[in-house]
Order: sequence, then structure tokens, then C-alpha cells
Amino acid sequence: MTCCAANDADSLRHNPAFKLALGRLPDAAELCSQPTISRLENLLRPRELLRMSQAMVGLYRDGFRQVPRRITLDIDDTFDAVHGGQQLRLFNAY
Repeated sequence: MTCCAANDADSLRHNPAFKLALGRLPDAAELCSQPTISRLENLLRPRELLRMSQAMVGLYRDGFRQVPRRITLDIDDTFDAVHGGQQLRLFNAY
């Protein structure tokens, strides 16, 4: 199953697999719509986003038996435009 962005919410709100994942029956009412998700995304303030990021780092760190002294983030900002039907053309660098 793929992750969905807010622009997919309207079509995926009827998806039985997403309903089951949320503890609903496949024939239950549809899930929330794109405007609802957008309102939720824009509800958080910078301080709350900082607290969420700190919590995510804490959860990641707690996954180790012994906390590493250093964590290296290997971020590749290379943009490689492809044209036509090339392999991996659907890769989204964002």
C-alpha cells in the first residue's frame, strides 16, 4: 500500500483497505476528505511542529539498544530530469 498525500484523499476515502486499517468495515461511511486533511495539516503551530519532531527523534533513538553517538543523515539533493519512458522516471525527489 502506498502513502497518500492530501490530494489523494478524495479518491482514497472510499478505499476498503484504509477503512480496515482504521478499524472500520469496508462498507462503512467514507473517511475524511481532502479539505479536512488540509485543515488538520495547517492546524499546527511552529512550536507544536518542533515538539513533534523532537518526539520522532526520541522514538527513533529509543529503537536502539545503545544510543549511537552520531547519526548521519545522507541527503541527496541531486536533480536528474528524465524524459520519455525511462526506468525510475516516477521517482519523486520531494
